[in-house]
Amino acid sequence: METINNHIRSLNFGYRKSLNKEGVVYFNKLAKFLCARTVELTAADGSVEIVTADNIVIATGGRPTYPDIPGAK
Repeated sequence: METINNHIRSLNFGYRKSLNKEGVVYFNKLAKFLCARTVELTAADGSVEIVTADNIVIATGGRPTYPDIPGAK
């Protein structure tokens, strides 16, 4: 499990580095669209920031969902 988590972290780091190289600003926050080019970002500490951009990339990621059956976890 640790090996898998480390691999995923390295992939995420690579994606962020590639995006940064292209001038993409990365926010790891909860986002809510206010209009087509404006997003409200909420950080884990509850602070809120409004960001406007011509292009917005949404990378939601994912987490495994385990069915409620014996042995699934």
